[in-house]
Amino acid sequence: MKTKAFLFLLLSLGFINGSTAQLIIKSDKAVFTISGTANFIVTKTEAGSKKVLFRAETKIPDKSKQQMYFELANEATFNLIGDNIVMVYDVWQKGANTKDCYVKLLSTTTGKFEEPKLLYSTKMNSMYSSNEVIYKSIYSPDKTKLAVLKDNISPTYAIEPELTIYDTSSFAVLSTKVLSGKYEGQKSVFDLSNTTMDDNGNINTVFHLMNVKTKMTTKSFTADIPLNETGLKNIKELDANTSADGDKDSNSHGHFYKTLDDYINDKPIPDVRIKNGSFSWTVFSGVDYKLIDDAGNLKKESSKTLPAEIFTYKRHDSSNPFVMRLIDKKPYIVLAAGKLNHYSLYLEQDKRFISEGWDGKLKKFKEGDFEDYLEKYNLLKDYKKDKPKREFKDNVNDYFNKVVNWQVKYFNLVNKVM
Repeated sequence: MKTKAFLFLLLSLGFINGSTAQLIIKSDKAVFTISGTANFIVTKTEAGSKKVLFRAETKIPDKSKQQMYFELANEATFNLIGDNIVMVYDVWQKGANTKDCYVKLLSTTTGKFEEPKLLYSTKMNSMYSSNEVIYKSIYSPDKTKLAVLKDNISPTYAIEPELTIYDTSSFAVLSTKVLSGKYEGQKSVFDLSNTTMDDNGNINTVFHLMNVKTKMTTKSFTADIPLNETGLKNIKELDANTSADGDKDSNSHGHFYKTLDDYINDKPIPDVRIKNGSFSWTVFSGVDYKLIDDAGNLKKESSKTLPAEIFTYKRHDSSNPFVMRLIDKKPYIVLAAGKLNHYSLYLEQDKRFISEGWDGKLKKFKEGDFEDYLEKYNLLKDYKKDKPKREFKDNVNDYFNKVVNWQVKYFNLVNKVM
């Protein structure tokens, strides 16, 4: 089989690191750093001198108002628009049992906040189900308009989706709509990673039908939501849930591929997907996954009976997908592919392997053996010079990922010249 060399960017091969998140926003004269995974702090520094001009605590959440913020259930976005940083965020309101969405402005001149404006307040049964109502902020390319979409991904809540569009200079409401949560008599959910707005306030989106028993998505459609009209327009069905392949979309599940070229060319096997986080292993049954059929039904399958040896898989809904290959019924992460292949054993990523040719025998990865390839193709000197340094902030997992990505880079360079 013909193969091509390519690189997979690995955010984490080892354990998940709960380090402080950071967002950097730059203007001509200043740099704004948003740090934290809650209780965010905005720091403004002068671009040239790097002098700290102000440090502002966002109070997301505002504990004095009984607000709570959970990293896996709530979201906050930050955008520089004119002289303000616009924050759209949602919190759990403990006293009222509501999931509330706010917009709050931070003056980049004074470092002072305006009072937050409540955009949506949705009554929930408990904070444990609050992640089933999602608020999504969408900006026009010219940043003159902000749309906030509320969607209900739970089949048990009778809450219709809503969409409100604001003028970002005044935050006057330009349009507000209540949308149907059903299509063709079935529950529907928006694909938030594939929803955009143009400068005129017109929305283009993708939505999926959902099997309410399994909560799995089935058919997928594109649609328009014009600024001055109600409901979805120009609805067109997509093939084989191809729209649900966004890396961060919770509707995205893995696909199977007959060949590596089919993966590269985005030609999955139709009518079957592999459920995120469904991997299981026992001494008696070995490796199992849950497969999703075209109607959203689930069925557990052994690695012995999967429809193909090549597939994509996510540990959980919010993670990035791995490209996987079954070899002797064991799942391996494909780190690099070509004339020289590099793998790690799933869930034991420190166990890495190498093979010559796609059908070559697996051999334990040894750096000395790899360096022989590099020396043969005049890459060894650059490889050693390029070795990542362990920084003080790096834990064991961070440095492991740096090393693997460094070596994957050189596997791909070898594949280009072999």
